[in-house]
Amino acid sequence: MSVEVERKFLCSEDTVRTLEEIGGMSVCVGQRQIQDRYFDTPRFDLTLRDMWLRNRGGCWELKCPTVATLCLTADQKVEGKMHVYLQRNHPEHYARLLSEHIL
Repeated sequence: MSVEVERKFLCSEDTVRTLEEIGGMSVCVGQRQIQDRYFDTPRFDLTLRDMWLRNRGGCWELKCPTVATLCLTADQKVEGKMHVYLQRNHPEHYARLLSEHIL
């Protein structure tokens, strides 16, 4: 299991140059293009449950939402309203997980 955190930005060449001039904190270390194929039922059962089944470069991935807990102090916790997804890379488990959510 892995936890994926993504931040996506669309930047013009001028923006990239400015960020590189600032230095230190913001440097473009590379670019990568990814082509994903997403799958769902005709009724969009997965999408409506905020789940994503995709094939990325020949590998199947299933992203499922989970609840995040934010720790404010050592003894105080609150349920957070942030998007956290478990990314499961074990296709042998997908049939069970999908049947629990869409059947």
